[in-house]
Amino acid sequence: MGLDRDKSYLYLNATEEFLVPAEEKLKKNIKSIKRLDTATESKIIDTIANERHNAEQGLGMIFG
Repeated sequence: MGLDRDKSYLYLNATEEFLVPAEEKLKKNIKSIKRLDTATESKIIDTIANERHNAEQGLGMIFG
């Protein structure tokens, strides 16, 4: 995906009600944390969604 392998990335799949205070707490407690640009976020979210879909398809084939 062209991301820096020396960094850790956190993906939160939650409601805005949860995300807003969670992001503030993360920024307060982890000084080096920052949000990615929108294009990179979208690319990562799409990749995760595709992997999740492929995993579901694979399990469907196993358990029919």
